[in-house]
Amino acid sequence: MSDIRRVTDRIILHGYRRFLFSIRAKLVLAMTVLAGFTTLVLVLESSARMNRESWNAIEHGEAATLRLLAYQMAPAIEFNRKDNAADLINSLMANPDVKYAAVYDAKGHLFIQKARGINLKKTELARQFQHVKTRDVKGDIFFSVYPIYNPAGEVVGREVVGFSMKNRNEIRWENWAMGLGIGFLVMLGALVMALFLGGLLTRPIIRLRKIAAHIETQRDLKQRVPVKGYDEIAELTRTFNRMLERLDDAVVSREAAEAANQAKSEFLANISHEFRTPMNAIIGMTDLALDAEPSNRVREYLMDVKASANSLLCLLNDILDFAKVEAGKLVLDERPFNLLEEIEQSIRGLAFQAQEKGIEVICNISPELMQPVVGDKLRIRQVLVNLVGNATKFTEKGWILVKADVESVLETRIRIGFEVTDTGIGIPYDKQRIIFDRFTQADGSITRSRGGTGLGLSISSRLVSMMDGRLRVNSTPNRGSTFRFSVALKKYDDGQNDEMFPLDGKGRHVVVVEPLGPAARALERMLSYWGFSLNVVSTGKDALDALEDPQDDTGVPIIIFNHTLPDMTGEELAHKVKELYGEHPMCMMIPAFQREDMGDEPDFIHGILMKPVRWSDLWKTLKGIVDDGKEVQQHTNTLLLPKPKRNTTDHKVKVLLVEDNPLILKLAWLLLEQEGYQVESANNGLEGLQAFTKGQFDLVLMDVQMPVMDGYECTRGIRTFEETNHIPRTPVVALTAAAMAEDRQRCIDAGMDDYIPKPFDNQQFIKTIKRLLAKYQQT
Repeated sequence: MSDIRRVTDRIILHGYRRFLFSIRAKLVLAMTVLAGFTTLVLVLESSARMNRESWNAIEHGEAATLRLLAYQMAPAIEFNRKDNAADLINSLMANPDVKYAAVYDAKGHLFIQKARGINLKKTELARQFQHVKTRDVKGDIFFSVYPIYNPAGEVVGREVVGFSMKNRNEIRWENWAMGLGIGFLVMLGALVMALFLGGLLTRPIIRLRKIAAHIETQRDLKQRVPVKGYDEIAELTRTFNRMLERLDDAVVSREAAEAANQAKSEFLANISHEFRTPMNAIIGMTDLALDAEPSNRVREYLMDVKASANSLLCLLNDILDFAKVEAGKLVLDERPFNLLEEIEQSIRGLAFQAQEKGIEVICNISPELMQPVVGDKLRIRQVLVNLVGNATKFTEKGWILVKADVESVLETRIRIGFEVTDTGIGIPYDKQRIIFDRFTQADGSITRSRGGTGLGLSISSRLVSMMDGRLRVNSTPNRGSTFRFSVALKKYDDGQNDEMFPLDGKGRHVVVVEPLGPAARALERMLSYWGFSLNVVSTGKDALDALEDPQDDTGVPIIIFNHTLPDMTGEELAHKVKELYGEHPMCMMIPAFQREDMGDEPDFIHGILMKPVRWSDLWKTLKGIVDDGKEVQQHTNTLLLPKPKRNTTDHKVKVLLVEDNPLILKLAWLLLEQEGYQVESANNGLEGLQAFTKGQFDLVLMDVQMPVMDGYECTRGIRTFEETNHIPRTPVVALTAAAMAEDRQRCIDAGMDDYIPKPFDNQQFIKTIKRLLAKYQQT
């Protein structure tokens, strides 16, 4: 029995809660409260108004009585006729509402008074009202004072009349009772009306809710809610029905939106293709020119061209990466590389622009970074290019320092910390939190005067975050900024334990003449790594003094000096050293953009070092001096620049190259010929398919975006031809500038075997081809 009661109570409680929190209950409560409040205000206002009107009517009558009494009382006072005054008072007292009457002469002396129901001795009314000017209330009597004038208009006395408050109080309570009665009736009517309207308004809503619940559970979009009337709820119901009818339109709209996104992706892919294809030719041809063993000066120029092209490519990546970030498709491409050389190559390309503005660019890189690592080198370079580019843009004088050190080493990972410091205009404190937001820069006016999309720092921050780091800034306005970030990279063992830049500087002394402190410290770090003893000075005079008073017996010191010194030029210092101390190994450091204006250096200057000084350049120069001028081949990391191995097999590999861009066609043809491959080309997919059906090829290099027939369709045609004629599968490698994440999968789905994105690295290009050839030769 108790269980039944609990169930019953629960049902009642549930029903009570449903009603309590229902729209109907809220509507009834709202209407009742509103009606009650309105009724209360109306009752108060109407009762007060009726009281005022009633009191005004009473006071008007009393005033008329007072005026009449004053008119009649004036002769009695003036002629001292108290008997006439008494008759007038008695006639006034005949009014049951009059409780007291008194008359005073002009001097304020009581002339006559009379009261009913009032003890004159106790109240002493005459004395109390002797100085009353207008009116007063004593107990339940309302006293009015009125002046008495003679026919000449002179005041001859005053009259004081007391009226009973009973009539006023009765009228007041009658008015309040009437107002409350009306208010109660109005409240009752409002409650009944609220209940009726609540049911009337909520019934269609309840019906609508039931149909919506049915559609949600049964997925029955054919359901419709009956509609009656033309009010808002009826319109809501019609809207709901129209919504059900237009769900198919929503599906069409969604497909249209997907098509728009696809069009956006295709547009970005086209932009990527148009930029990356000529960039591929610039970088690739530059690499070929470097392989042709040019002179040192030409090599420097070509290296600068390559670094600048890579920097321009990184700027393009900012735009494309933004689209990837928005779509959540930004991924890292982790491969082995040498971080030290990547940093130096990146900064060398940017230093030229900064040096033209008179800004010194300095690299201070730890020798611990000579070891190979695994990571996305292009993304690290992209972050550095953005930070150094911004520093160049917002620095008018001074220097930019790029510093890289090992922060921590774990079993399989290594964390590298970077700093980019400048002496520029700095960033206001209130802007330092927003500069990493997209499309945001520290100052709108600066944006207009210095350019920029506002994407670089935002994308850089995301890239650093993806590499398990965080990009931060510390800046002081008008004093410069420092951007810091760290990345976690994987260790890589390439099986080579050789030192990258082997040099024994022990027993040799170096005098460094560098006026700029950060640049001097960077050189000191490099030279100390090789074991040289150092003497770092900032002026030419200090350098001569150091040579005059050597501090150790380490033989003839090596002099490395800056081209521009506070007290003399670099050439002047070199001539003075030769004049005073004879032959000394001397190296002069100059900005890269001034190399063309230098002409031929004097014979007694053993080398020219381009700023920022790189490890490889300094090593090569010092190696030649330490080894007594013997020819030195620059040590290279085979991981970075593997020497191409010529094809020595009896079978000459035949490659079909399908490419519509003549520059890329020429570059790929030259690379393939260097490997001893036989190349046949086609300018579009249709020509490529026809060439494939007529000949036998070991490999097909397929551009994706071509006229007449694209690479996807051509590859599908090749696979169909192979299946129809039972021909072994020929590896097809895509050559495409498409940069989105889904492009690689699209190539695989079309039947291609690998994917080489443009711009491709020459060595990686050949490496991919050899790997595929070896794989298919084994099968």
